[in-house]
Amino acid sequence: MLTADRPILVKATIRNTGEEFVDNLCVALLNSNGAIVGKSVAKNVDVQNGAEVVLETTVTTLSTGNFKLAVLRVADYSVVSGVQESVTIGATPADINMSIVSPLKLTGSVIPTTHLEGTTTISNNGGAFAGRLEAFILAEGSNSILSRVFSEFVTIKKGERKEVKFNTSFTRGEVGQAYRIVLRDPHNTSGNYVWGNFFNFTLAAPVRGDVNLDGVADVSDVTALINYVLSGGGSPFDKTEADFNGDGVIDVTDATAIINLVLN
Repeated sequence: MLTADRPILVKATIRNTGEEFVDNLCVALLNSNGAIVGKSVAKNVDVQNGAEVVLETTVTTLSTGNFKLAVLRVADYSVVSGVQESVTIGATPADINMSIVSPLKLTGSVIPTTHLEGTTTISNNGGAFAGRLEAFILAEGSNSILSRVFSEFVTIKKGERKEVKFNTSFTRGEVGQAYRIVLRDPHNTSGNYVWGNFFNFTLAAPVRGDVNLDGVADVSDVTALINYVLSGGGSPFDKTEADFNGDGVIDVTDATAIINLVLN
């Protein structure tokens, strides 16, 4: 099967039954709407009446699906009369090694509820890959999808790496329950196959005063809160816990309250 991101060798025989034909031509892949999704470099042809010429070239696309191969005039990309060949292009398989870096500020395998932040590095050691990459949260021991944390169409050449970053809320979980983050193979129609090295985590109840969401209330939370007050802060940052005294304003009085919590 033809696959995305790999050159397709095309040979088109052009026969002239009229006057001398001189033009710049290319071979293109057209979708169902007639839009060009991939085309070859232009070639100049000069065909006398009754003669024929073979246009041999390559065309590449990152798209997948059903298309038509056609010869076009480069000047206006109009289709040269003749047979259009139907082709199907599938996603390019790849031997992808997936590793998930633990969510930032993770304490063991426990994270505060609702907030999930992390990175995933995809290293492609196989053929060129073109397809939609998706990361999901599943219930432990199940393939039931609870939440999608990442979805993006990506191209990864052999030897390249792709870093996936996600910063999301997970509201369907229960405190004390175990979950896992996986990358699903977008080419597997069963929907059950995942690339290995999935990451397990358990939801914990929010910790009072845990502003930076590392699972512990300590001096680093005071620092995060002060930075927020002075410059808008960074991420992750829990505004609910930052407003420690519940007056609706995040300010130095909240930092003082958290200091007292830590010391006592």
